[in-house]
Amino acid sequence: MGAEAVKQPVGAGAVPARRGVWAAVAARPFLVIATTLVFVLAGALYGVARTPKYSATTKLAVLHVNFGAPGALAGFSTATAALADTYARAITANGVIKPLAARFHQSEQQITGELGAAAVPQTPIFTVTATTSSHARSIALVNAADQQLLAYFQAVNSQANRSTVYQALSTAEGQLAAAQVAQQSILAGIKREQLHAGVSTMTPQQQSALSGVQGRVYALQDRVGNLKKAYANSSSSPQFAQQLTSASTAHSDRMSKLALSTFIGLIVGIGLSVGLALLVDAGHVVVPRRMSVPRRSPVPDR
Repeated sequence: MGAEAVKQPVGAGAVPARRGVWAAVAARPFLVIATTLVFVLAGALYGVARTPKYSATTKLAVLHVNFGAPGALAGFSTATAALADTYARAITANGVIKPLAARFHQSEQQITGELGAAAVPQTPIFTVTATTSSHARSIALVNAADQQLLAYFQAVNSQANRSTVYQALSTAEGQLAAAQVAQQSILAGIKREQLHAGVSTMTPQQQSALSGVQGRVYALQDRVGNLKKAYANSSSSPQFAQQLTSASTAHSDRMSKLALSTFIGLIVGIGLSVGLALLVDAGHVVVPRRMSVPRRSPVPDR
């Protein structure tokens, strides 16, 4: 006796059979399309309504390297690239931010947040960017930041150079004074020996001692003179960086943000519409008939 097939009851209380995702979507295309379009439109409206940001960018380059440092000439490209990275980080220095905040009548925190700088890898070039909600203000801010940054470099490096020269000059003057004292002491000793011996000529040993200390005195006098000239000229130190390109326009992020918000709306809309279609298919949500494609009745067995 063969097993009889168990028939599922059909009636008001019957639970509809669940179908796959694609089947649920295909059964309710208007629901999926309408839900997706709503979220796409919402994303697009948000992208249009938001206030755009404008970014203006300039380029600067490192010009000066201390060639007196060991290996500076051999590693010029490496040294300038490292300096470009260091100079880029100086965009947040108080000597740059404070004057800009006073000039644009805004807080230092806001100016810091609107400015950014980055070195171009393996080059002596770095860029400065200002991002604000105003096209004109972004251009004005980035150009002003460039000038303030260059003035800051000049002030810091000039002060450091002047301090280094002054220390070298002080050391050389002390050495010269000591050498002159030693010279006077040797001359006094030679005179005493000549009086004691009753002679007026110097011995070879005396001439050698006096010649050595005199040579040191003359060398130190030349060094002191050169350092004094260098110290006098240290206030006009060489330019350490220069602006390669100034900003004359700023780029808006409106289109990129519009595309992003629309894409996010599309993804969210698809996800929610598919989920809603599955809920309707499972009988948890009721939608108007015109948004659904009626199920086909199964063909009865003959």
